[in-house]
Order: sequence, then structure tokens, then C-alpha cells
Amino acid sequence: MFKVGNNYGKYSKRGKATDSEIKNKIKELANGIIEEIDIKELSKTQKINLLKACLPYLVSKELSMLSDIAEDVPLFVDNEKPKIIVFNNREELDEYNEMSEEEQDALGTKADSFFSSKRNV
Repeated sequence: MFKVGNNYGKYSKRGKATDSEIKNKIKELANGIIEEIDIKELSKTQKINLLKACLPYLVSKELSMLSDIAEDVPLFVDNEKPKIIVFNNREELDEYNEMSEEEQDALGTKADSFFSSKRNV
């Protein structure tokens, strides 16, 4: 039961966390290295690599995530179904490739009759 003035939870049994000490040493080391870098002496490749390493810390993750979200765009915008033509042999394919685009578009559903009428049976 809770009593006013008790010391429950005030003192940790685990001791001092070493993570904060290590983090502080790493920060000091990183700051020292960054201050020693002379950007004018770096090559273009080294500058690009340095920029790649720094950008994630400069640009917030939320902003980059929002820019990646795109509106869902339908695959066929003009509401036309894709046209599928099955060729029975190489001659039909060659004949189709020799047609103009207008003739190819005009084929539509009558492609079967077009190719079957020209077949030598």
C-alpha cells in the first residue's frame, strides 16, 4: 500500500547506466573528427559520401516519408482494356508488324477473321 513519504522506486538497484557514458565519449570523438575534416581537401567522391552520411540527420524522417507517398493511379487511365492478339505463326506476326498503327488499332475483335481469311489451308 502506498504511504506518503516512502522511498519506493527512488533508488535504483541496477546502478548507473553505462550507455550514457559511452554515448558521451562517442559524441566527443565524433565532434573531434568532424572539426578536423578539411572539406576543401576532400575529393568529389569523398564529399558526396560525407553528404550521404549527414543527410539522414539533417532531413527529418517524417518529411521524407510524406514525399514518398503518392496517389494511387490506376493502371489503365483511359478505361480501355488492353488489347491481346494471339498469333498462330510467325507469318501472322510479321504481317501485323507491317501494318500501320491505324490498321492495328482497327483490328480489335476482328483479328481472328483477318488472319484466318489470309491463311493458306
